[in-house]
Amino acid sequence: MSLIPTTAPLQSKLKPVLFVHLDAGEAIPVVQNATQNLVVVKLTGGSVKSLDTNYPFETEILFGFDDLSTAAGATRTTLDCKIYLRTPSGAGVYMTYSGVVEMAGKAAAIAGNQGESHMEFEEGYITANPKFTLDGKVEEEYKWVNDEIFIARGRFLRDTEGKLKVQYYVYIYDH
Repeated sequence: MSLIPTTAPLQSKLKPVLFVHLDAGEAIPVVQNATQNLVVVKLTGGSVKSLDTNYPFETEILFGFDDLSTAAGATRTTLDCKIYLRTPSGAGVYMTYSGVVEMAGKAAAIAGNQGESHMEFEEGYITANPKFTLDGKVEEEYKWVNDEIFIARGRFLRDTEGKLKVQYYVYIYDH
């Protein structure tokens, strides 16, 4: 008997449970050298809302920061995001995520404010892996976020005033 399986298990299904809407500022260059480019984006507001009544979660985004690092000459950018949120009762939530953005096509044009203003989720490669830390006073029904592994797919947009928006559908493995 071989310890290596001959077939893979059935693919897990992803279930959308949250929608994230971020109001973002323009990228601020921090480090630019022969090996990397590092910019920071200030997050000035937005929300995280539930898409399924079995997974309640409603928060306001207070502020945050996203560090975007790209190796010199590359288009793959890594994300290191920290966001501070508040529930309707006033309890705090700290959301972090790592992720990857392929800074090409519409994603690069929108992020760089180069004339594009809209992209569909399927028109770019923008991913994130959110994690949540909850205040001790957070609503009991929100604590389910501590028991899940999240994966997100995103997009960039510009509103009618040209301000940058970032949106994610956040999924869990449907078990």
